[in-house]
Parts: sequence; structure tokens; C-alpha cells
Amino acid sequence: MKCALILCVFFTTVLVNFVQSWNELCREAIESTAMSAITYMRLRRLKMLLRGEDLVDYTWWADEVLKRIPESLPLHYQYQPDKKSNNFNFTCSNNLCLLAGIKYFFSVLMNSGYPVGTAKPQKFDIPQLGYPRKIKFSPSDCLKYLVVLLSDLHHPLHLDFNQPDSIATIPVDLSEFPVWENISMQALNTKRPLYGEFLKHIYMPKYIEVNENAWYGSWTHVSTLGLRYSTELELFNNKTVECLEVWAAETASLNNTIFDKEDFVYLNDTPRTKAIRFTERLDSKLGFLMRLQIVIAGARVAIVVNYILSHREIAYDEQTGIIIQKPELEPRSINIGYYLVKIAIIFLALALVLLVYYAFVSLCKRLFKDKGLFVRLFLSKRYQPVNKLPE
Repeated sequence: MKCALILCVFFTTVLVNFVQSWNELCREAIESTAMSAITYMRLRRLKMLLRGEDLVDYTWWADEVLKRIPESLPLHYQYQPDKKSNNFNFTCSNNLCLLAGIKYFFSVLMNSGYPVGTAKPQKFDIPQLGYPRKIKFSPSDCLKYLVVLLSDLHHPLHLDFNQPDSIATIPVDLSEFPVWENISMQALNTKRPLYGEFLKHIYMPKYIEVNENAWYGSWTHVSTLGLRYSTELELFNNKTVECLEVWAAETASLNNTIFDKEDFVYLNDTPRTKAIRFTERLDSKLGFLMRLQIVIAGARVAIVVNYILSHREIAYDEQTGIIIQKPELEPRSINIGYYLVKIAIIFLALALVLLVYYAFVSLCKRLFKDKGLFVRLFLSKRYQPVNKLPE
């Protein structure tokens, strides 16, 4: 029994490493977009709830929770029926899925603290959550989890189809682009990665690297959406949790529309196996889609968090069931040769400065001792003193 439990935890941990999700830089862009719309008293309440920090300071939090509680992985997904089905799946039998988690943490926060203003607050019943461990979530934990899950709600692969229709497990044919093949070999040790692995470990990191100067630009702002943000805000203020299923359906539908027939090709070396053919057109489409989903996710995170902070005053609570600290950065390896060369250059520069100084001092002493030398150096034959009379 013990061996079976160890094996279960081991394989779950392996699955966590291959989870198809936003990386930390993408989460940073999402939360930067969200912070652009959290202002005034709501920002003060947010800082109070997060003990002086804001959402961008917790981009690392989701991955650390998954490392410590790998059984919570299903909480980040809402798998859909096969492609032929016209219906979306918004429920789960064990109450451990994406929408169940979002509704739970939202309702807990709407029942935390005390109401703001004199208006009678709307009542939210707290639904069941089948979390794999008995943990008492603090309001701060709930807010962090809510932001993470709302971000995941806008990643198409978090609402992927069940097997065998899963898009994440379709191989990607990179044969037309040797550069991408080389990157794939370095990152995943294969020239034909699965789409989920390709998107997270190859495409998005490279996309961010190529667009590094623009990645931290003005596009991570709710104003990028124009009037759509105002429409989304008004809709959520009127419908609240009903909007969550609309957002889920919108993201899930992307898995039906992101690829055309032209994007697929059958592999010659593997009969009856279909692959995604990576082209310049698909490259452009993927980049635009993921960037748009990041902005929409950030805007909707802001809408939900603003709604909570507009209605509830919630204080920070030290009592938490998830004691997780930010991992320390790995110390950089010291290049001794580099520092030795640097020290040698500094000493040579100092020696040169001293040599020039002593040469200058020596010259000055000779000039003041030998007046003839001073005249020969600075007074030419053409020089005529001002007070010399004509002969």
C-alpha cells in the first residue's frame, strides 16, 4: 500500500512538471494588466489583504503550490467532451476542477471581512470544493488562488478536450524550420514535440525573447481592449458568477477554431498520425492569440478583484494552511578567471596613473629649478613682452 502511494505521488509530480500552463512571465503580464485597473480605495484594500504587496509579487505562487500539493493539479483544468459534442462541460463529479475552484474562492472572499458601504450586500452561497487536503484557506490564500485560476481559465489548453481528441498531445511538425527543430532538441530532446509542450517550453519563451523590448510595454493595460473592457465590467457587475461559464465557453471554443485543415499534415514515418504543421501563418496566429488571451485574462482578473474589493473590507490573516515562501534564486557560479583579469586590469591602470603623476611632478620640479629650461619650453624667439620698449 505504501509503495503504491509513493508511486502515485511520483507520477503526479512528473505530471506537474509537464503541466501546460502560463509560465511565470506570462502570469506577470496578466497580473500587470490587472493591476492597471485596480486603483484608489480598492488598491489600498488589496495591499492590506496581501500585506503591502500586489498581484505581480505572486507570479511564482501557483507553481510552488503545485510542487507541494501535486494532487491539486485537476483544480486547474476543465476538460471538455469530444469535438463532436455541441455542449460545454462546466461541472465535475468530485468538485475539483477549474470552475468549481473559481466559484468557491470567489464566494469565500465575498463572505469574508465586512461589507463596504450601507447597501445590503448580495449573498453568495459557498459551494463545495473537493480539495485533496484539509486546509484552512486564509483570505489571502483565496485571493491568490482566485487570480491563478482566473488566469488558467483563459489558457485554451486548460479547457482541452478529453482523450483521444486532446490538442495538447498532437505532435508539432517543425521540419520547415530547422531553427525551431534545434530549439526543440535543446529544450525537450525531440524534433517533434507535443503541442502542449511546444507551446509552454519552446514557443512562448522564444516569443517573449524575440519581443523582449515590447513585452513589458504599454500593451499590458486594460485600455488595450478599448470599449470591450467597459462592456465586460458592466456585464460582470450585473451577472457576477454567471459570467464565469460564458468566459469558460469562450476559451474552450478556441480549441475548435485555432487550427484550420491546412494546419494539419499526416506524418510519413508514422501511419495515420496527424501532426500540426508549423508555418509562418500559424506562428503569427499563435502569437496574436496568446497575447490577446493574456490581456483579456488580466482585464477579467481586475474586474473580479475590483468587484470583491468594492464590496468587502478584508484584513490580512496570519493563519494560513498554505505556508509557502518565495523560492530563493540560485546563487550564480563565480568565474574566478574573470575576476582575476579584472583585478589585474585595475592594478595596471593604477600603476599607469602613478607613473604619469610622478613624471608630471618630476617635470614641474625641473622647470622651477632651471629657469632657462622654462624659457626654452614656453618662450619662443617671437615672443615679445608687453612692456618692452622698441629699440
